Amino acid sequence: MEQEPSMDDFWGMEFDWFATDATGDIGIFCFGGYGFIPKEVLLHHETHSKYANQIPLPHFGSLLVWHDYAEFGFYVYDWNEEKRLYTRLAEPAQPLDVPLKKNILQIERLPSFTYNFQDKPAVSIAELTL
Repeated sequence: MEQEPSMDDFWGMEFDWFATDATGDIGIFCFGGYGFIPKEVLLHHETHSKYANQIPLPHFGSLLVWHDYAEFGFYVYDWNEEKRLYTRLAEPAQPLDVPLKKNILQIERLPSFTYNFQDKPAVSIAELTL
């Protein structure tokens, strides 16, 4: 029997995952090798990675990568280890590409939150527990 993945399996690795808010906007949460990943995301991490890897990131490896995601249409959150929460670093510069949005919305057990990303400069672990 295969063991369920845990956050320990992602320690030290870059992993980005998606969630939707009350208005249907999509946020991308950048784990950065440490931090918190909801269980539902861990169970479907391969699908999250598949779609995250389809996003063109000309500034990958630099702090401008957050703007790449925003230019593509995402709310962008990055894990802040000191504060132990995800901090919003960028807002969408344009609407998200429709085919990619449709694919992301079909991810099994995609986290869906009752708040609006536009109103959330930070998201705590308690707010991510589904």
